[in-house]
Amino acid sequence: IGIHGNGGPPGGFVVAIIRNVAKTEGWNLAFYERSWPELLKLLEAGKIDLIGGIAYMPDREKKYSFSKETAANNWAVVYRSKETAVNGIADLSGKRIALIPNNAHTIALKNLSKSFEFSFIDVPAKNYEHTLELVDSGEAELGVVSRTFHIFHGSEYKALATNVHFNPIELRFATPKGTGKDLLSAFDAYLTTQKNDPSSSYRQLLAYWFKGPVKEVVPAWMYWAVFGVIGALLLSLFLVLFLRRQVKTKAAAARDSELKYRGIFENSAEGIFQSTPDGRFINANPALAQILDYASPDDLMREVTNIGQQLFCDEDEREAYNSTLLSVGWFTGKELQWKRKDETPIWLMGSVRSSTNENGEVYFEGTVQDITDRKRAEKARDEALQEAERANQAKSEFLATMSHELRTPLNAILGFSDILTNQYFGPPGAGKYQEYAKDIFTSANDLLELVNDLLDISVIEVGKWSLGKQELLIKDIIADCRRTIDERARSKGIKLETKIAGELPPLYADRRAMRQILLNLLSNAVKFTPEGGKISVLAT
Repeated sequence: IGIHGNGGPPGGFVVAIIRNVAKTEGWNLAFYERSWPELLKLLEAGKIDLIGGIAYMPDREKKYSFSKETAANNWAVVYRSKETAVNGIADLSGKRIALIPNNAHTIALKNLSKSFEFSFIDVPAKNYEHTLELVDSGEAELGVVSRTFHIFHGSEYKALATNVHFNPIELRFATPKGTGKDLLSAFDAYLTTQKNDPSSSYRQLLAYWFKGPVKEVVPAWMYWAVFGVIGALLLSLFLVLFLRRQVKTKAAAARDSELKYRGIFENSAEGIFQSTPDGRFINANPALAQILDYASPDDLMREVTNIGQQLFCDEDEREAYNSTLLSVGWFTGKELQWKRKDETPIWLMGSVRSSTNENGEVYFEGTVQDITDRKRAEKARDEALQEAERANQAKSEFLATMSHELRTPLNAILGFSDILTNQYFGPPGAGKYQEYAKDIFTSANDLLELVNDLLDISVIEVGKWSLGKQELLIKDIIADCRRTIDERARSKGIKLETKIAGELPPLYADRRAMRQILLNLLSNAVKFTPEGGKISVLAT
């Protein structure tokens, strides 16, 4: 596309177009000779104004602005060393392949390797010349170059061209993102006008650079004219036979490639399709027909004439996806809600991209996967979780209600026990009654504490826990808890000692919560301390 070798001026198909447009527009040109990755970085950084012959890809539109018109179409040709046999794309597996980093053909080959599930060793090359030099030197077994380089320079190397061709691309002109609109408009205008004129300079350049230079054979001596004609006829016959063989070989390779792609298309577990923007299927595989409950792909394409109305549960959703495809060019991993033939809703995971055919007409192609079972499982899981949360909430509400109901009789027990203990109505009689009344009061108070503990748990779970802060002394809390726990400690022969450092300042806290925390700690200490042990409470 662009040639700059042997110290000569830049040349080639794209350079010739640039010179023609520059002459018309009155531009001054300065050419840069760099490796392809370096040129792409310079363009992205805005350090050069224009690159010609760059492959258009949707991902590159994020970095560069492209001309609307295509300068030409190109594709990749795989070269091999004499010792390496290659008959199809599968033979690339495990080979050392010379590739230009970030080149469109390099990206396409890596995508093909993922689709056909093979791997290779990437040998970085600076440009197409370096690519075939690496193959000639044995550092690489294979190399990938463009068709134009293959036509004009392939015969200069020991490496041999194979029948493996891939990645048809559009060659356009590009400027740094958001700049150079006037440059791109000039190229669009030139190409639009020149393409419509069969005798234009563009047509002549296209014929020369993409079909190869035509050399005139003029006999040097009339004496040798007859021999020259005979030699030419023999050579022509040889070329015809050779070209026929080449055509047959390439046709066979094309058939093999078509069979491989067709096999993937027909046997894929995912639905694969092509459709028009107005909602008609162009192509569909058996998996898609099965997902949508149609007898065959032909039935699906015949009966579904409007994808938005007949397949989408929400027709507006398809309009939104269409807008995305026409503006962005692709989407991936989107959840789609479609309908089967019997109107049953289903969930699909879809990835679709926009493309154009040889006539410039836009169409969509993509894949879908049925995820209905997964969505149902997710819904069932969410419903079960909600049901468990409701049951837990009901339990907490029940415990809160039960605790409040238990408090009423306990408060009565405490009240009567207090009357007996304090002898509000005079001595009750024998001293033993007063001792029993104290036992009633103590036991009831312990039971109330247990109910309060249960209530605290319930209140926390229903989200109604609150603290009543007040001024208190930690020594009083310790003394209160010790009185409660002393008898249990003595019964196990455990010594309980308290050490409080001087006059500690008062605390501002919830008395019952502080008492409950310390009492729980002391209860656990008594429970797990062996008989004859010692428990110390320190406050500093």
